[in-house]
Amino acid sequence: MTFFRKVRSSSCKTQASSSKARFYVVTSRRATTNSTVKGILLGCIVLLLAACGSFKSTTQTEEGTFLQLVGSVENATLQLDDATLDLNNTRDFNLNGKRVTKIAIQPGQHRVTITRDGSTLVDRRIFVTEGNAFEINLP
Repeated sequence: MTFFRKVRSSSCKTQASSSKARFYVVTSRRATTNSTVKGILLGCIVLLLAACGSFKSTTQTEEGTFLQLVGSVENATLQLDDATLDLNNTRDFNLNGKRVTKIAIQPGQHRVTITRDGSTLVDRRIFVTEGNAFEINLP
């Protein structure tokens, strides 16, 4: 659809049917309408493609519940509830450049106290669910 807009400029078309010279600029709303329609159509396509995608998450849980001690356990003693464990007799492994000791425990609430050379390093209550590990960083 073409519209005429009245202006005073010498670079415009003149209307020959009138006795006075009137100047008109030919403007087209089709150009702006087409770009608006294209924008809406493009937006709908993007939303349609985004809706077709799916998100899938897989969570692997380990069998058992663990207390994971990160750091040096030399000369340290662990008291878990009423049981005492000498950490010098445990196996450790390297995880991302840090020494890690993994101890199997029962799921639920526990009181953990770790001492080394008579000083208390950790004294806290923890709650661990089945298939998870509770990590404690040691100095």
